[in-house]
Amino acid sequence: RYIPTGGGLQVGGDWYDMIPLPNQRFALVIGDVQGHDVRAAGLMGQLRIALRAYAAEGHGPDAVLSRASRFLAGLTAGEEEDRFATCLYIEVDPVTGVLEAARAGHLDPAVRMADGTVLARATAGGLPLGIDPDADYPTTRLALEPGETLLLCTDGLLETGGHDLDTGWQRVRGIMEGHDDGLEELADALVQAVHGPSSHHTTGPFADRRGDDIAVLLLCRHGVA
Repeated sequence: RYIPTGGGLQVGGDWYDMIPLPNQRFALVIGDVQGHDVRAAGLMGQLRIALRAYAAEGHGPDAVLSRASRFLAGLTAGEEEDRFATCLYIEVDPVTGVLEAARAGHLDPAVRMADGTVLARATAGGLPLGIDPDADYPTTRLALEPGETLLLCTDGLLETGGHDLDTGWQRVRGIMEGHDDGLEELADALVQAVHGPSSHHTTGPFADRRGDDIAVLLLCRHGVA
């Protein structure tokens, strides 16, 4: 799901993508370019294309993000306003459930386990893209077991509605733990909690906090453990 903030000219730099890779693998990508203007949206489009190109060249998650950071730094060199992007890039093997994750200043992924428990999965990370063209991005290996669901999101899902990251995470975790239907229904529930008719019931403690773009990406590994 992608939900822009405010509509109109308040475009933003949030995005998600799924990139086919050799041997039936694929990459999940989610990120957020700083800013809510046409420039942020333009940089997002260029960065998304660059990430696809680096993945198609056969690079692993660490190298894909390292190259993307150099690319974004080059695009924004000399601009008055510093621009950067957070990003989470996960290479998925759907046969084994193995995930290879590299993170550039982005939120950690979360997993809803088969028993309904939802936990954030800590991953090694580096600086947001575009800050240091020589930054390194270590990879973390995770495993998605049968019956588990992976959540990737931008901070708008957590902070929109007057929440901070902590209270927003509690809201999201409660929604995920309370839903055992399909991914479409879960995605709808997550968005409805922020923008739906009953979203005022979960408004957080920071009433003056602005809304933000929201990107949500869900992946379920089917089967029984």
